[in-house]
Amino acid sequence: MLAVLYYSSFFNKPVYMYKFEIGNIFTFTINAVLGVVSFLMLALFIKSNRIFEWIGRNTLHPIFTLCAATFLLLNSKYFFSYAEKRLW
Repeated sequence: MLAVLYYSSFFNKPVYMYKFEIGNIFTFTINAVLGVVSFLMLALFIKSNRIFEWIGRNTLHPIFTLCAATFLLLNSKYFFSYAEKRLW
């Protein structure tokens, strides 16, 4: 399946999502489905691991806190007023 995905990717143009340029819609869809299925098959082969289980259980809260703090910092009026003073 990975070989099919690798060779079929040569039949499509480069994909630029920000411009919504996906090339041939048929090959783009086939490559997307093959990529998802390949990733899921790879995930099935990963055996239970205590380290991965610990990371999965204990890192959601710190990541959410960091994302929320970054969002609040970048959207605060103090950040923008400081940035404007530094730029001008």
